[in-house]
Amino acid sequence: SDKETVDAVVAQKQAKAGLGPSAPKAPPATPDNQPTLVFSDFKQIGDQGGTNLGGEFINNRTGTRYYVKAPESEVAAKVEVLSSKLYQMAGVRVADIDLLPITGDIGGVSAVGRLGIASRMETVTDLDTGSMAKLAGAKDGFVADAWLANWDVIGNGSPKQLNLKKLKDGSAMRIDTGGTLFFRAQGGRKAFDANDVPELDSLRDRRLNANGADVFGDINQIVAGVARIVAIADDDIRRIVRETMADDADDLAEILIGRKNFLAAKYEKQLAKLNKQVKPTTADTAQLARSEAKIIKNSKKTGYSINFDKDSIEDQSVHFWEYIKNGKSGFG
Repeated sequence: SDKETVDAVVAQKQAKAGLGPSAPKAPPATPDNQPTLVFSDFKQIGDQGGTNLGGEFINNRTGTRYYVKAPESEVAAKVEVLSSKLYQMAGVRVADIDLLPITGDIGGVSAVGRLGIASRMETVTDLDTGSMAKLAGAKDGFVADAWLANWDVIGNGSPKQLNLKKLKDGSAMRIDTGGTLFFRAQGGRKAFDANDVPELDSLRDRRLNANGADVFGDINQIVAGVARIVAIADDDIRRIVRETMADDADDLAEILIGRKNFLAAKYEKQLAKLNKQVKPTTADTAQLARSEAKIIKNSKKTGYSINFDKDSIEDQSVHFWEYIKNGKSGFG
């Protein structure tokens, strides 16, 4: 019949677009599970804004706006998401991103089969490098930038093209983690050594990174940033690498742990002094400083750890996270 013919044509077009009843659907969200992203839930509403195939999308199921891009390299997509998670573990505010298998077109170009990245869009203000240096959190994340070899943390070009933005609350957010670990910003490979963190110097060297020097050049006390990296447990690094990189994990976790150990050794005396200054109170009376509460919130679901010593017990690690119960948030 005519109706059956029309239904067949519609079904064919839906299938081609990754839509329709046969398309994969995300499971319902639960308190313990963030909604799984499925490309068929997305509708493109804006054009490409970078070098990778991409565009602005809205998730029809949640109403959330994302920037979705589809790198040509699946490993590059995994590295960008991994670095975002590692930043969060260090208490540094970065774009909230997830991997998104692409099952349709982006900007009229088929990206079927690519592993994409969905970045939750935030309201941000573009700044020049001089203004960036004054933002809360900009310099606090420097050691994490160095640990992850984020050569492109500031970026190049006009304020709109730069990668560190101002959020509505006045704090800094890093929006692009694509040029981290063993990847350059444009997709090439770079050295990523387990036994050294040369970015401690290169990100502040005007001859090598002029914009980085504008933002980080006057930093002289970085031990607090080092403490955040050192506090991340080796097993947590291995778990995040394994979960995100899967078959592409290789020895990446051990390289990251090696770089963490390099930082711990380089700043051993300063860390010991810092740890001795920490005087935790009892659980009933302890009050989180506002800055610490912000770090925990920014760390998302991965949480935030601090190390301290007390009496004869050394190298204690306390892990904080934010939770929601009965519609109210709290810290654990």
